[in-house]
Amino acid sequence: MPELVFVRGGTVPYEQAWTEQRRLHAARVVGDAPDTVLLLQHPPVYT
Repeated sequence: MPELVFVRGGTVPYEQAWTEQRRLHAARVVGDAPDTVLLLQHPPVYT
């Protein structure tokens, strides 16, 4: 069964969370990271 990792990040600024998601995605695509679920929140932002 594939490994699934849960990361509890707490409150993280939006830009930092987005950067980490992109890094994890790139690593996952090439097989260097397991399936990962990020559990976090960030302060309100305007989008």
